[in-house]
Amino acid sequence: MPPAILLIEDDKLTRLILQTNLEEWGYQVVGASSGEEATKAIVQQPFAAILMDHSLPGIDGTALGVVFKNHEKHRRTPVLIMSANPDFLEPGNEVFDGYILKPVSLDALRNKLSELTSHG
Repeated sequence: MPPAILLIEDDKLTRLILQTNLEEWGYQVVGASSGEEATKAIVQQPFAAILMDHSLPGIDGTALGVVFKNHEKHRRTPVLIMSANPDFLEPGNEVFDGYILKPVSLDALRNKLSELTSHG
């Protein structure tokens, strides 16, 4: 069974493009458009990694990352954040295991996911 990625992106087109590429790279993708959908998804199955936008409706990526890191099943799941503005990344921030600048470079994303999941 291919490694599963939880993809959290509120922009429908961006989510579709990312999901299509992730599936072509051999990942199983569960998509979510909000923090609420994502918190429901994490109790359903384990994930090899979580890839999420920093700016989400109702919750920011940092707060959602803390939710994941405090969840028993996903405490060690790598969380990769996507944003056009890296200012929220502070020294010592242990919520995220990686950062991808938007607009997303598909090569950079693939390399980072391969590194975090040992897949690809």
